[in-house]
Amino acid sequence: MKNAVNMFTLWTEYKSKNASLSQLYWNGTFICYICEDEIRQIGFKIAGETAIWGDFLYKMSLEDSGKFGPNTPTINGVPMFKYIRMHDGVNEAQTDGCLIYGPTWNPSEMTVGRDSGSILSQLRKIIGNGKPSYMAIVRNVGEGVT
Repeated sequence: MKNAVNMFTLWTEYKSKNASLSQLYWNGTFICYICEDEIRQIGFKIAGETAIWGDFLYKMSLEDSGKFGPNTPTINGVPMFKYIRMHDGVNEAQTDGCLIYGPTWNPSEMTVGRDSGSILSQLRKIIGNGKPSYMAIVRNVGEGVT
């Protein structure tokens, strides 16, 4: 039986005072690593410096972004957040509240490797395949600052 939806799961493995690192799966298949800002308690947000809250399900879409261009992967419906994009970068200083994807990660430096374009292409293909797309965020490391 084919999946009726695209189900992404973001599984957080590492967190520090300023950043978190996760693995992104699509329907159970590993896609890439993700770097985000610091995980904060639900309800506490600092613009551009807070990771998306875990234990929720969010709708995903492709949207035009003035900063990242057309068909930018976007996470929607996050309370107190808007314009949450998925884009290339290496560390939390480049997230501005968004998710940065990469093919590798370095937990000791809390960074991800630069994407050659293949991850973005894959995300666009999946999210744009006509099926509804959702992301579940699992904060395996717990909420709050350590």
